Amino acid sequence: MISELCSAFVHVSADEVDDEISRWLAFVVTCLGVDRGTLFQISADHTSGQLTHTWAATKSLSLDKGSVADLREGVFVLPWTVEKMLRDEPVVFSSVNELPHDAIADRQFFEEHGTKSNVTIPLSVGGEVIGAVAFSAVRSKTHWSDDLIGRLQMVAHVFACALARKRADIEQKNAVERYQTLFESANDAIFVLSENRIAECNEHCVSMFSCRDKVDLIGRGPWEFSPPQQADGENSEDRIKRLFDLAQHGTPQKFFWKCRRKDESLFDAEVSLNAFTVSGETLLLAIVRDITGHRQAEEILKESNERLQSERVLLAEKNTALRAILDQLEQQRIEFKEEACSSLEHIFAPTIKKLRTSDGHLNKRELTELEDAFESIIGKGVNTFKENFAKLSPRETEICEFIVKGLSSKEISEALNVAPQTIHKHREVIRRKLKIQNLEINLPTYLRSKP
Repeated sequence: MISELCSAFVHVSADEVDDEISRWLAFVVTCLGVDRGTLFQISADHTSGQLTHTWAATKSLSLDKGSVADLREGVFVLPWTVEKMLRDEPVVFSSVNELPHDAIADRQFFEEHGTKSNVTIPLSVGGEVIGAVAFSAVRSKTHWSDDLIGRLQMVAHVFACALARKRADIEQKNAVERYQTLFESANDAIFVLSENRIAECNEHCVSMFSCRDKVDLIGRGPWEFSPPQQADGENSEDRIKRLFDLAQHGTPQKFFWKCRRKDESLFDAEVSLNAFTVSGETLLLAIVRDITGHRQAEEILKESNERLQSERVLLAEKNTALRAILDQLEQQRIEFKEEACSSLEHIFAPTIKKLRTSDGHLNKRELTELEDAFESIIGKGVNTFKENFAKLSPRETEICEFIVKGLSSKEISEALNVAPQTIHKHREVIRRKLKIQNLEINLPTYLRSKP
């Protein structure tokens, strides 16, 4: 029976383990001539246990399959039995009277279920107890010989190995499902590369590269989804193979890359490369993130900063020119004031004095001189710009109009079909005729400030 049992579980798949255990549990109970067989499993953290397999000679002798026991803090249905099971020690008695005095709760449980004889053998794999299998006699007492217990321990070992294999298979499937879910739900494109070619990829790769399905990607080299050359002119295939080689030799890579979709459109991406080993084969994990939107935002921000910087420089130039104009106006105001005072002193003061001595009467010539002096004072400086501007030639006046519109010397030379040097000379003449001596005064700003 032991030989057949071992052979039966060699090729059993994880999905068939439970059915095979139930079948052999019934077979062993029948061979032993006892009444009930049960298999109890405990959780990996030893906090709970569950009756997972049971078989009884008659329905009235069966236990409820699936009942869960709390194993925390020593709160057990069978505290003495469970304690020995967790120490990987069998519990054997041919009569409940053989149980020790400290197994009161266990004796009460066995008596309530009519158990007269019992053998409970821990299920242990690699030193870790994962449960126990028990065989009970209810209708009559049974003697358990050492030789029989040894054989039942072999049965328990076969069951334990099968259950451990099932648990490992379930954990592996859960891990695969977990990582597959992460793999497929990632917002980035993920490639697995073998010998520099795409061996696997997630669905996001399909949409990112505008493909119909994964078939369009599997087996192809990443350089096939790149333009012939990168932005710096280097050959895409040469560079990607060089980066792959670095990553395969233990140096993770992270770099920017120009990618090409199946419809030939290009986009910017950030790529990270890491090597990992599966079954002795070194593979590469490539994570590709589309950063086109990020790059566009950077370009917009850069252009905005450059424009602000240009406006800041232009504003500084305008402020400098304005200060120079204000300084010139202030100087003109001072000069005008001095001339006005001088005129008042030399023309108006004698006239007023004469009015007092001649009974307030002036002759016609004296009135004319007074009016001329008054007009000279009032008009002084007011028409200076107009008088100076009137001295400009027609060509110089035309150039001033272009300057006011904001055209550069090069643009003015192209508009007038003359050499740029000619325009520069005209500008110098214009500044001299308008008496703009301060070099800090900006000519366009000065012209725009005048009526």
